[in-house]
Amino acid sequence: MLHAQPSSLARKVHGQYYTKAVVGELLVASLRQNVIATALELGAGEGALIAAAQGRWPDAHFVSVDIDPRNAPIRTIQSRSHFVVDALRHDLPRRIGVAEASADLALCNPPFALPQWQRRYQRILERAGLPVAGAATFGADAFFIAQNLWLLKEGGELGVIVPAGLVAGSRSQAIREALLEQHDVHQVVELPAGAFSNTEVRTYLLCLQKGSGSGSAVVLRYLGADGTERPPIAIQAKQAAQRMDYSHYMAERQTSSAPLQDHSFQVHRGTIEVGRARDLGANVLHTTDIQRGDVRWAGQCNEALPTTAIRAQRGDLLLARVGRRFFAKIGIFDGEDAPISDCVFAIRSSVYQPSELFQAFTSEAGQRWLEGHARGACARYITKDDLQMFPITELVR
Repeated sequence: MLHAQPSSLARKVHGQYYTKAVVGELLVASLRQNVIATALELGAGEGALIAAAQGRWPDAHFVSVDIDPRNAPIRTIQSRSHFVVDALRHDLPRRIGVAEASADLALCNPPFALPQWQRRYQRILERAGLPVAGAATFGADAFFIAQNLWLLKEGGELGVIVPAGLVAGSRSQAIREALLEQHDVHQVVELPAGAFSNTEVRTYLLCLQKGSGSGSAVVLRYLGADGTERPPIAIQAKQAAQRMDYSHYMAERQTSSAPLQDHSFQVHRGTIEVGRARDLGANVLHTTDIQRGDVRWAGQCNEALPTTAIRAQRGDLLLARVGRRFFAKIGIFDGEDAPISDCVFAIRSSVYQPSELFQAFTSEAGQRWLEGHARGACARYITKDDLQMFPITELVR
C-alpha cells in the first residue's frame, strides 16, 4: 500500500506507504462517476482515499477493509463500515456484506509488496479475466486490481495507485493488455518521485471503468513535484499496452514523433552475472566501474569465463542498464578487452565516433530520453529493444 505511519516494522510486514491527502484528492477528481451508492476501499490504511471521496460523494456508503487492526477507525462513522480482514480472501463478499459485481466505485492503494504465492491468488486473477502465467512473480497490485474488478458492477469505476512496474514494466504487459481489452482505461496520472513518505517508488494513478474495453484514447497526465500539471497526452490502446507512463511519451515527442530502430549503432548487453563471475574467480566490468565520462577498469582477462561472454572493445560507449540513475552512468571504454556484466550495455558504431555517441547520450535531450524510457519502480532499468530506438541521428551535432 503506497500509504503515513504506524511503525517501520508494520510497514515492512504489510508493505504500507500511506496516501497523502493531495494524492487522494487527485485520484478522486480523476474519476468519472457522479452518483455513487456503494464504494469500496480494499487495503484502506488510514482511510485517506475514503476521506477524499466523501467530499465528492457525501451520500455514498463506504466499505473499507484492512488486514491491520491498527488501521480500524477510532470511532464509528455512520456512512462507513470497516472490516479487519484479509482483502484477498476468496469469500470476501460474505465477510463484508457486499455482493460480487455490485459496487459502484472502488478506490485502492495496494500494498507495495511481493506476496508469498498462494493458490487462491490464481482464482482471484482468473475470475477477473487477468492472466495467470507468471503470476507467482506479480506484485500485490495485480491481485488487488483483480479483487476490485470482481466486486465492481458493470460500468463501475476503479481508481487505483500502482507502481511503475505495472504501468511500464515488460513483465506486466500481459496485465495491461487484459485491462485494455476488457475495460475502459481512461486515465493514467504519473506522480512525482517521493509522492509517498519513506519510499522513492515511482507511482501512478490508474483509472478505469469496468467493461467495454479501451476503444477511445487513454489520457496520460503528469503531476509535478510543485503541484502543477503538464499538458495531457492521448495515446491509443495499442501504445498503452506497451507502456502507459507520461514521461516516456513526452521524451519520445521531444525527439521524434515516429521513432524507428536505428541501425547505425549496435547495442550489446553483458551476459555474466557478477555473482557468477565471483564464483569463477574472475572479474567483470560492472556499473560500479562506470562514472560519467570515465570507465575505470583494472581487471584482467580470465580464461575461467565462457568464451561466449560479451566483452567491451576499445571505443565502446558503456552504459549502466539498471539503477536509480542508470542513465548518468556513461563512459567511453579505453581498454583492450573487458568482459561486461549483465548490468552493462556496450554501444558501438561504424558510423559515429565514440565522442559523438558520448555527446548524444549525455546531452540534455539524450538524458531526458533515457530517463523517459526507463522502466521499473525502485531499481529502474532500460531494455535493449528500447535503447536501440535512441534517436542518435537527431542528437549528433
